[in-house]
Amino acid sequence: MMPNYFTTLVRLLLIVLVMPYVGAAVISAITKRTNQLIVNHFGTQAQFYFSFFGIIVHELSHAAMALLFRHKIDKISLVQKADVEQTLGYVSHAWNPKSLYQQLGNFFIGMGPLFGIGLAVWLTTYVCWPQLLTALLRLDSSQLWMGIIWWHLLIWLLLCIQFCLALNLSRADWQNIQSGIVSYIVFLAVLAVPLCFIVTNTQMLWQDFGRYILYFLLAMFGFSLVIDVVFNVLTRTRE
Repeated sequence: MMPNYFTTLVRLLLIVLVMPYVGAAVISAITKRTNQLIVNHFGTQAQFYFSFFGIIVHELSHAAMALLFRHKIDKISLVQKADVEQTLGYVSHAWNPKSLYQQLGNFFIGMGPLFGIGLAVWLTTYVCWPQLLTALLRLDSSQLWMGIIWWHLLIWLLLCIQFCLALNLSRADWQNIQSGIVSYIVFLAVLAVPLCFIVTNTQMLWQDFGRYILYFLLAMFGFSLVIDVVFNVLTRTRE
């Protein structure tokens, strides 16, 4: 049982801790660089306009996770023009440090925007360009442009840019993640106990769950990287 437990735990840690953590760090770094480029070339308030809807989703994701894990929200600003610290929105929350559940919540509150914005991108694609989702699921692009409406595509493009430009996690977000990571590891260690009995082949964790997290992270990474390249090209042509 013990070897199976440790194998299950290691796979679980890799799938739902290491992959999201590293993915969030890489995506956040790319988005931060893009936003800095935007500020340098278009002014300090440019982020407010370029990522308005993304900022709202970013902060709503924090707030939703805070409520789910029973944190008290003291103050919230879904979107605002950048102040001296370049703050575009915030969720101020309090929790009971003696509650393991609320401590665990800090991890998800910090990571919330990655998955909240991912959901927003998916919903926007489902409404405006469902052919893209079909093409990705079937690995077949033959009907990618069939029946596409140009203004649907324009809305999809503008919203996805806005969403992806808000993917960067702030210092406060990373502090939340760090303060909840130990509780999260303890939770996963406990969860691995029943899983090692239920899941006879630990490879199933990857097949049924892990690979979809990887696909999601790769998709968000791809969006962020394309946007970064486009803004790099655009700003260079203005020089």
